[in-house]
Amino acid sequence: MQVPIILIGHSMGGLVSKQAYIIGRNNPQNFASITLAIKGMLFLATPHAGSSHSKTLNKILGMVPSKGCQQYVRNLDISSVTIRTMDELFRGAMEGIMLASLYEVFPLKIAPLYSKMIVEKHHAILGVLDEIVRPMDANHRTICKFSSKQDPNYIALKNLCGSFRNTTF
Repeated sequence: MQVPIILIGHSMGGLVSKQAYIIGRNNPQNFASITLAIKGMLFLATPHAGSSHSKTLNKILGMVPSKGCQQYVRNLDISSVTIRTMDELFRGAMEGIMLASLYEVFPLKIAPLYSKMIVEKHHAILGVLDEIVRPMDANHRTICKFSSKQDPNYIALKNLCGSFRNTTF
């Protein structure tokens, strides 16, 4: 019996999950046993359509002597070929798996008087048929951190995982 796999990714981790799934589907001779076991993917504040803040983040990273401008952040730009290509490839490979996109509803406090939505709802949703779309009472940082097993966001995520696991295709 094959154990079902549910991938859960937060922010760029969601993009990494998508890319890993694409690579696996495109290399069935090496990864079929894994990709066939994937029953669902849950994305927590994942910038499927990029982020309008990638340029700002790269400016901030440019001020850090050891970091500088980061290509992976530049690839998050809304007009990025990388984001568009990954989205197209994923849409062609995602057949047969359940998808959920959970988005943040509170801005992240960046400075004492400055808060910002990091991944806006319209960028955090794939927009595909049968995608489960839900808000999470969280900001970009807290969407994947739970205070306890009684935390409503934890319960929502746990219930989604349970519904994915119990689904047959």
